[in-house]
Amino acid sequence: IRTRDKSFDQLFFTPDEAIKGMLKEAEGIDIWVAHNGKSFDEKVLRGHDHEFDHVTFVDSLHLLKYLLPGMPSYSQPLLYQQLFTKKYFAHHALEDAVALQKIMDHALKDRCILETYQSTVEKRETKRAAKKQIKYPKVHPESTLYNLKGIGPKTVENLYKKDIKTRGDLIGLINSIDYDTWCDKYSFVHHYKNFYHTYKGASSNVAVV
Repeated sequence: IRTRDKSFDQLFFTPDEAIKGMLKEAEGIDIWVAHNGKSFDEKVLRGHDHEFDHVTFVDSLHLLKYLLPGMPSYSQPLLYQQLFTKKYFAHHALEDAVALQKIMDHALKDRCILETYQSTVEKRETKRAAKKQIKYPKVHPESTLYNLKGIGPKTVENLYKKDIKTRGDLIGLINSIDYDTWCDKYSFVHHYKNFYHTYKGASSNVAVV
């Protein structure tokens, strides 16, 4: 853009100016791809007062997990290194974009990106719907562990195996061990990292729901 358009002659741009430039350069292009874009790029763009109804946002992180299963990491720099046995200048906007296009070309192998993405989204939604229909019976329904937010039947079952049977037992445990030990031995608890920080220092006689 800087080399072709003399209006881009300043060093920094506001987000609004940058997005206007993107829309101008991308006129006629209705598929925008970003790595982990559903969690970051798409939200940032939609947070500004511009029209994106014509754009289909594709999250390459999800798509590449489907196209390239079993990779050790799906971090873009690491994935690039795994595929092409070399590094690129990561976290530089232009270099990231060029690298992502190379990764996607390699993974898609001439398949239509939109059709491929839509089919993976449908499979993911079907899988999620099926998972939601699974209802686990409440084990040890008398346990006060269920009074803690994020604790369900599967977690209760695993905690009972470790002789933790009540709300007081679990909060007492959290207050008696450090964070690293908790992460090492109790990662089966839903959102275990946030769970630890939520209940660290809480009284075992108080339920936080």
